[in-house]
Amino acid sequence: MKRSWFGSLILSCSLMAMPFAANAGRGHGHGGEGFMKAIEQLDLSADQKKKLKEIHAGTKGTLKPKRDAMKAAHEELKTAMQGTASDDELRKKFDVFKGARDEFMKARFEKVLAVRSILTPEQRLKFKGLRGPDRQDDED
Repeated sequence: MKRSWFGSLILSCSLMAMPFAANAGRGHGHGGEGFMKAIEQLDLSADQKKKLKEIHAGTKGTLKPKRDAMKAAHEELKTAMQGTASDDELRKKFDVFKGARDEFMKARFEKVLAVRSILTPEQRLKFKGLRGPDRQDDED
């Protein structure tokens, strides 16, 4: 019994930090504010700006619901971990959370690929530098 409780405690602590660890130290809020500020410094052509706005507008409506679903699943899991849920119930809630997180990450990655496709190699390097040395090639 002690082993199960301790394992649940460790799992709970790591799960609570997991989906939000990628956002630590970003210095910008949700909605891509930091992303858009960095993009503005890339000397984009008029055509690139138009395409970028289309990408941003097209993905904004899909990323937010996926992010919200991930957060909701995470909250449900946290609540269940603190309650009396069985291990099987917790595994199911974890699977829901993991699926929601994967869907969000996949959609975000697709947006990165779309943006990447309109930038020149020089703009890609400058963009990475503007976003910071520790940043992955991702964005909200």
